Amino acid sequence: MWIGNLHLNIVRGDYKFYEWEDDGWKKFREKEHELRMNGWRKCNQDDDYLNRYFTYKRKRKKVTLTMCCC
Repeated sequence: MWIGNLHLNIVRGDYKFYEWEDDGWKKFREKEHELRMNGWRKCNQDDDYLNRYFTYKRKRKKVTLTMCCC
C-alpha cells in the first residue's frame, strides 16, 4: 500500500507566531521587544525548512520564539 509523500511539521518553541496571519510579524516584533526590555538577550537563531526559531537567554533560562513560515 503506497501512502504517498507524508509531511509532518513539528513546531517547537515557547511562543508561536504565524507568518500568514495579517499581524503575525507585528506580534512577533512586539514580543521580541518585550523580552529585550526585560533583560533577555538573543543567543541563537535557527532555521529549518518551514520555521524560524529565535532563542533568548537570561541567566540560566531560555525562551524560544517561533515564526511559522509555511
